Amino acid sequence: MNDPYPRTGSGFTADRNGKLVPEWTVAPNTQLGPGSTMRFRNADGTPMPKTKVINGEPVTASEWTLIPNPVNPDQLMWVPL
Repeated sequence: MNDPYPRTGSGFTADRNGKLVPEWTVAPNTQLGPGSTMRFRNADGTPMPKTKVINGEPVTASEWTLIPNPVNPDQLMWVPL
C-alpha cells in the first residue's frame, strides 16, 4: 500500500521521534486465554508471516493461537495455526 506518511502499510503509524505506534488498540486489562488468536495481515489484507522461536527453533506463520505450555501447564504459549 502506498499511503502517505505517517502510514507505513504494516499496521503501525510512524511517529516523529522515530518510534512506530500500533494502528490498533485493545481494551485496557484485556486478558488473553487458551484459544485466543493473532492474525497478522499486510495493509492489503494478505497474510504477513511472523517468526517466533518455539523450543529453540524459529517458526514462521501468519496466524497463531494461544495454548497451555505442555512443559509448564501454568503458562501459555503461542503456536502456529
